[in-house]
Amino acid sequence: MQERERVKPTRAKAKHVYFTDAAIAKHAPKKKQYLIWDAWLPERRRGAPPARGLCVLVSPRGAKSFRAVFYYPGSPKPHYKHLGRVGEMSLEEARRLCGEVRAMAKEGRDPNAGNPANSGSFEKVFADFIQHEQLGRRKNKSALKTQSFVLKNSAAWHQRPVATIRASEVEALLWGIRDGDPDKGLKPRPAAATRIFAHLRDFFSWCSREGGPVKTSPMQKMSPPSTVVARDRVYSDDEIKAIWKAADKLDAADGSYVKLILLLALRREELAQAKWSEFDNPDAPTLLTIPFERTKGKLTRKRKTTYIVPLPLLAQRIIKSLPGDGEKVFPRIDAQRIKDKLVAEGAPADFTLHVSRHTVATWLQNQNHSEWEVGLVLNHAASGVTAGYSHGYPRDRKFELLTKWADHVERLVQPEGVALLR
Repeated sequence: MQERERVKPTRAKAKHVYFTDAAIAKHAPKKKQYLIWDAWLPERRRGAPPARGLCVLVSPRGAKSFRAVFYYPGSPKPHYKHLGRVGEMSLEEARRLCGEVRAMAKEGRDPNAGNPANSGSFEKVFADFIQHEQLGRRKNKSALKTQSFVLKNSAAWHQRPVATIRASEVEALLWGIRDGDPDKGLKPRPAAATRIFAHLRDFFSWCSREGGPVKTSPMQKMSPPSTVVARDRVYSDDEIKAIWKAADKLDAADGSYVKLILLLALRREELAQAKWSEFDNPDAPTLLTIPFERTKGKLTRKRKTTYIVPLPLLAQRIIKSLPGDGEKVFPRIDAQRIKDKLVAEGAPADFTLHVSRHTVATWLQNQNHSEWEVGLVLNHAASGVTAGYSHGYPRDRKFELLTKWADHVERLVQPEGVALLR
């Protein structure tokens, strides 16, 4: 069989024109966009010299724009930079800018570096910020939660080039979160808006560092969207009884989780991620040890202490009533779902798990216990020079304080003459 002759593909011949305003205007739009190039013509050797690498892109709709083609040292690949619209930019200015662009590329610098549209997407750059700044440099343990929280509330920006996000758009996002939208069933969240403001301000400041994707942070001199007052909510004795009664109507795991949060003043995840192996004796637990990685302590802290929680008798009875057929004590905890169920069963409408810590701290303070004792129960790190010399742990004193609080709760919630099992 005779071999068919291979035909080498032909490339469209470049259209060279000596640029003048009139010469550029003569080129009409076609079905497809095309380029014309600035060059000397054989019959034309007078006037301003053409600019090497300068071209005009003619679009099918008739729009014309100056572009500069440039090459990096050692690379045959052409790159383009948009200079401006024909008519809005003079030919003289286009030729001058084209020369500057090609000179930058020859030195190995990127002529497109300052173009906001060429910056990375908000989602990708924010992920880099979390990985390299928050986790890598600051050792921030809650960084991944921050990433999830911010991205969840800024979905419209995910694919936007980060340098194109304007101050007015940031304010609109924050105000929308703060005020909510009744038509869409979105409640006002002023505290969430303030948190996102702080995270975004930190992020855009990082982006505007030397060599970063943003020249100037759009949040410079921007005020927070709301003023969040210090939380002073505590549960009254009647509200504690209502919460406990509502917890009795949940399934065993959820109800026990709520009660233990109330009794031990733990943070949500410190208890939600608890494993049976963290108890001194899973069958007869008297002590829970929470590893440092699950506490709120900074990863940069040299002393990575654990959180020791001696269990009062009421807490021991609740824990022993739970099934121990898995690694985790509470396999599936959904704080929002638990809150909704508790409120439906009679708990305060503004119930949150964290208020339990405020309630325990306030009760201990009203019982004339010191700030140090309150901090011991809440697992707040001691400060000052003395803290660096102290390497013990007052487990017995903490047990006394937690037992005193648990006895108070038990007197409130138990039917007279009946010991609580949960």
